[in-house]
Amino acid sequence: MAVTMQQIAQEAGVSLGTVSNVLNNRTNVKKKNYDKVMAAVEKLKYQRGPAVDTLKMPFPSNFALLLPDTARAFYSELIRGVEDAAWSAGYGMMLGSFDRIKSKQRQYMEMYARKNLAGIIIHKPMSSCDTINEYFGDRTVVLLDANDSYRGKFPIINADDRGGMRAAMQFLYDHGHRRIAYISGLFEVESSVRRLNVYKEFLVEKGIGIEEALIKNGNYDWHSGYTQASALLRLVNPPTAIFAANDLMAIGAIKAAYERGLRVPGDISIMGHDDIEMAALYMPPLTTVRQPRYEIGVFSVEMLLKQIQKITYNEPVEPVYVQRDNELVVRESVSYIERNVVQEPASAHARTLQEDVL
Repeated sequence: MAVTMQQIAQEAGVSLGTVSNVLNNRTNVKKKNYDKVMAAVEKLKYQRGPAVDTLKMPFPSNFALLLPDTARAFYSELIRGVEDAAWSAGYGMMLGSFDRIKSKQRQYMEMYARKNLAGIIIHKPMSSCDTINEYFGDRTVVLLDANDSYRGKFPIINADDRGGMRAAMQFLYDHGHRRIAYISGLFEVESSVRRLNVYKEFLVEKGIGIEEALIKNGNYDWHSGYTQASALLRLVNPPTAIFAANDLMAIGAIKAAYERGLRVPGDISIMGHDDIEMAALYMPPLTTVRQPRYEIGVFSVEMLLKQIQKITYNEPVEPVYVQRDNELVVRESVSYIERNVVQEPASAHARTLQEDVL
């Protein structure tokens, strides 16, 4: 079996990003980390382009990455992870964006199916399993952020939305917040539904109840976060914390708070999700849930390489399901509130979990 970048990182005790920087000859690596990586490379006998050595030419030299949106900052680290891992293995990368349009996703798949690709990675697939098989049945496929209908049919890598959301909600709860508003993402996205469900489940478990007025639906851009947060802050009994389903909407919420003369986090706490680069640079630095996007990108390529090896040796490709942990990143946009401050419980708008959870 070929040695993977992840195995090198584990052996060297460094991050995947450090391994990638060393293997791609970047200069921003500390000497001690460079030496650790090179020692691991020598010990594990890592070879660049292992798949190329195992297959006869002519050999497909590109992977394809198909995303719902390449304009969002969220995807930059994922793209970088895929590209770095592919390049380290001797492959190039093709990139396409289907703009969350099912017909466009299918058109891209039809186009890619005509090319001599080694494999394809699809983030947030919208096409049916039969359609994907129709185009790529004899090639390697990895799906990212895919719903349960794809499980057992294709290899899947998902982030742990439930674990990350619960950690974030518990953090807000431990800081005294009970009136926690949530700005959700697009409901056609499976991860958005999972996160909203966890938000509702947590409130019910803590005996707070679900208040419809505190749930808003955004579309992942800063303007929808601004608009929905403005509506939340106009409520007669506004929330003490706003949790947005991504960092851009959280940044929009901070703008809405400032325009009303509110301090963040002094008057209103705001939390995001994803940990894009801007989250650490914004004022105040944003408390958020980090998704390991770069690592998922690297791991998706390594999963493709393993599939290629199995196909080479006529071994069955197993449709494995892998879940990568999310991580709570605590910065400065959430503060404690005094629990002796009276907060009205959920009103008649509140519903039971059985009635309201999607």
